[in-house]
Amino acid sequence: MSDSNGEPRGAALAALALALILAGCGPFDGMFHPLLTNGQPAACGDGVDNDGDGRTDFPEDPGCASPEDPSELDPLDLPQCADGIDNDGDGRIDFDQNGNGVVDPEDDPGCLSASGDDERNVVLPQCADGVDNDGDQLVDLDDPQCSGLNDNNEAN
Repeated sequence: MSDSNGEPRGAALAALALALILAGCGPFDGMFHPLLTNGQPAACGDGVDNDGDGRTDFPEDPGCASPEDPSELDPLDLPQCADGIDNDGDGRIDFDQNGNGVVDPEDDPGCLSASGDDERNVVLPQCADGVDNDGDQLVDLDDPQCSGLNDNNEAN
């Protein structure tokens, strides 16, 4: 099916949609993310919970990929580091679960921010790697030198 000029309607509609997006949004750093040109800090770096989800700015808000991200709007499918699931099976869940800004023993060391979508740890901390790193015959949390699963020094 085509319009009166013989052009396919789908192509005309796609071109119109693209023109409206580009004309209506102005400069952008990604689909529907307008750049801030007024000198104000981006939503992910302004100290305000802009989307009302109880998490403020990068790295705490799963909608923020960086402090310069102009929108805190969370994705429909939460990333692994904010979904409440132990995706990599290491017994720890997500990034900074209690929002205190500190990596606690229950926080997943594979998550560098709430927007991270991979909980896998590149290198496990010494107190969670299943190895007697200091040679005292005690492994990980059985070693009194380990303060928690994210402690990286069995020999304190």
